[in-house]
Amino acid sequence: LILSSRVREDLMKSYDCNWKFPLKIILREWFDFKPEQEFRIFVKDSILTAITQYCYFQYFPILPASKSLLEASIQQFFSKEVAPFLLPEHTNCVVDICVVWKATEADANQIDKIEKIWIVEINPFFTDTSGCLFNWRSGEDGLVLRGKKEMEMRVVERIKEDPLSCYSPDWVDYVNEYRGREVKRTRAKICEEEEEDEEEEEEKGLLSSCSVS
Repeated sequence: LILSSRVREDLMKSYDCNWKFPLKIILREWFDFKPEQEFRIFVKDSILTAITQYCYFQYFPILPASKSLLEASIQQFFSKEVAPFLLPEHTNCVVDICVVWKATEADANQIDKIEKIWIVEINPFFTDTSGCLFNWRSGEDGLVLRGKKEMEMRVVERIKEDPLSCYSPDWVDYVNEYRGREVKRTRAKICEEEEEDEEEEEEKGLLSSCSVS
């Protein structure tokens, strides 16, 4: 267990807080599932606000083809198996779930029926938890995630022409550097340039005020 970065991180946080919050080891039966079967749902004030595929950088034809069925099944699962059991401290949370289905015999990219939905884990409702196909810092997406707009489900609808567009600037630079490509500006460089611009604006402001006086 100590080889797990998540376990180590939780232990360090608990230690930094003088062990003020209890730690528990919970074991459950292992279950294999496919990447396209995992989804992330967002819950605000015990209300389901958004659904997104978890593996958001990949296109799976079966997801857009069966989006309506998946959305209805996940909403039903949330209403019956999640919402009634949320503790007061978990009314705002992000839940990862696994949807097990049976494909049609005629088309492997079309879901025939939903067989089972599992909860994988519960995460805190804040911006450090990935929004996957939603962007916490986007005005419109933020309203959806926080329940200010109608509930929305998102899946990758088609093959992306530029898969790297799914990743943060830092990861894009890492991949480009690994492939021997030209590295674009990193987020750190962008922040540095923004700070320089701010300092330049401040200097201009000071010069203006001096000339006026």
